[in-house]
Amino acid sequence: MLMGEASQEIAIEGVTGERILLTSGESSVLVGLPEDLYLKRVAPIAARGSKNVLLMKKRPVQLSPQARFGMDFKVEGEIRYLGWIVDGNEKDGYVLYADLNANGDLTDDSPIRFEKENGEYARTFGVRKDSSSPGLMKLVIVHETPFGESEPSTGVRVHKDALRKGLIRVGGRNISFGLIGIPGAYRKAVFDLNGDGELECIPGSKEFFHLREQFVRINETDYELLIDTRNGDELRLKPLPVLRAETEVLRPGYPPPDFTFQDLEGKTHRLSDYRGKVVLLDFWFMSCIACQKIIPQMVQTYDKLHGMGLEIIGINGVDDEETLRSFLAEKKITWPQTIQFKTDSPVFKRYRVSAAPIYYLIDRDGKIAVQREGGEGILAEVVRLVDPSSDAFTRP
Repeated sequence: MLMGEASQEIAIEGVTGERILLTSGESSVLVGLPEDLYLKRVAPIAARGSKNVLLMKKRPVQLSPQARFGMDFKVEGEIRYLGWIVDGNEKDGYVLYADLNANGDLTDDSPIRFEKENGEYARTFGVRKDSSSPGLMKLVIVHETPFGESEPSTGVRVHKDALRKGLIRVGGRNISFGLIGIPGAYRKAVFDLNGDGELECIPGSKEFFHLREQFVRINETDYELLIDTRNGDELRLKPLPVLRAETEVLRPGYPPPDFTFQDLEGKTHRLSDYRGKVVLLDFWFMSCIACQKIIPQMVQTYDKLHGMGLEIIGINGVDDEETLRSFLAEKKITWPQTIQFKTDSPVFKRYRVSAAPIYYLIDRDGKIAVQREGGEGILAEVVRLVDPSSDAFTRP
């Protein structure tokens, strides 16, 4: 499906080549839990009847005491989070059981065995959900310490974004570009703007753009960014008659769109009133697994750095006030919250938010410092901005 199909202006077009799996740039880490702790954390989700999570109904019988459990494995465009188990050790190797056929039964999926390469256990493979193209991914065994635990646990780092390269002629010259994503979700583009022959596929790079930004500036001209999100086959750039206002450019170094909001106590705030502080805008909702996963670390970071100039603004998209208040009390979340129903909220529209979690980190000068989809690495960026002298490392 081509985003912006209704546009009638003539656009510049570029097509892409074969998919190349990216093993640098964005990735996600699935941290495993001991079975008893896993069952304890699954229980509240089961009680809520979340439609985003397919709980594990059956698991392999012969597992070692080292087996670790999780519920956040995703394949291609599947909206549900799937159950998984990783078992093994450094001497004998590792095996992953994942509910790839999405039926809740981990005994009828082929085990994924890892091979040691360059000092790490890894496996690259393709998943074929139906007759469509396979979803390439690389899995790497990692050891991380889950929040609230004192010992590292076995987990899996997942690389599944693929790059499709192409050439597009802009302003009288050919520019290399690439589309990044997975089947059904090609939402990122990268352009060789400095002409060095390399595509900087790292979020935050001046060459890296997300579809939600909507616009890209090339050779002092702004273009509307139109991507074939389903297959990543095609990129279109629609030239705009005038440059966009700075506050409409959602990139590091630009001022964020200002907005007024009312917190749950009825007090009115304005984003620009926080100038001089480091502000983390957190677009989230309660049933979002990735949103919940980072909350304990966010609470810890906020308690430590709030007195040093950190503020977090929670912008909730779907939850009702009574349920949200109960959740905030349970999780000890004390930073300001506002409910902005995303279907018609001006805030969601101005920040072009269509998924969660989305984070915008704003520096003390009131400029966007980091924008991030998902929580990986965002709190480390918060610590860096608030207290540059700190040697503390916060993974999420």
